[in-house]
Amino acid sequence: MRAGTGSVIQHAGQSPPNVKSTSRALRPTRRYVTTHNTKRGEQVHTQPRQLPAELVRARQLRTVGTQASAAVLGLGLIAALSQGLETPSLPQWSFTGLACLVAVGAVVLGLAVTKDKAQLELHEGRLYIQWGAPSRGPPLAERAIEVRPTEDGRGNGAFALQHITAGTYLGDYEGDMLDEVSYWARYPSGVADYCIKVDREWTIDGRHQAQDTSRFSPCHMNHSGVRHNVVRSTKRRERTVSFFTNKDIQVGEELLLDYGPVYWKTREDQMVD
Repeated sequence: MRAGTGSVIQHAGQSPPNVKSTSRALRPTRRYVTTHNTKRGEQVHTQPRQLPAELVRARQLRTVGTQASAAVLGLGLIAALSQGLETPSLPQWSFTGLACLVAVGAVVLGLAVTKDKAQLELHEGRLYIQWGAPSRGPPLAERAIEVRPTEDGRGNGAFALQHITAGTYLGDYEGDMLDEVSYWARYPSGVADYCIKVDREWTIDGRHQAQDTSRFSPCHMNHSGVRHNVVRSTKRRERTVSFFTNKDIQVGEELLLDYGPVYWKTREDQMVD
């Protein structure tokens, strides 16, 4: 799988990891580079590096803009209330209770209808909702997929040697676990072919796994926005990205994943369906 800087890892088609900075000054954030190999469990600490100054500045300005917008809305509400606008006479608890009931009912109904194809995850103050991908499934049979060159010049691809049923768990994305600073230290341009983003901070770089074609790894899957037959499920707390088939795959059929639009922003001339 060829991933960009950014569904994640930086995964094929994901945007560069977002900077998580609390610094108020417009200066680069200094942190130690940390890499973690998801397969061997190794960590390496090197000398402090910096995020690109332009990236830090842009994100700080975006934060200031968000705060300013919230302040304007708050002032507008205060001004409206000071004018003595009438409000409904119903007790406050009735609105709060109704909103809670509607929200809970919608979540329960959605989970029941999608049958494990919708997941909710609260991570670092953000609520993530995933649709269309299961969180578990039957394991892939041994030697069910081979990695070999494609016939149309797209490089290597992953092809089924056996019939694979819909919902089969293909495995997790493997590679070096990079925090945001180490990602930019390794890829100063922000473009990486075999990275997939886990959350705002962590990215998995599968460039070494991609070189090993003797066994299948999710990084070997090519892109298709129209014919994709594989979906992914991200568990941010566990820092894993799992892959599942979303339809039956026949013998000889290629396994394809939708990289997402962000991946192709720097590769318009290479975009394929």
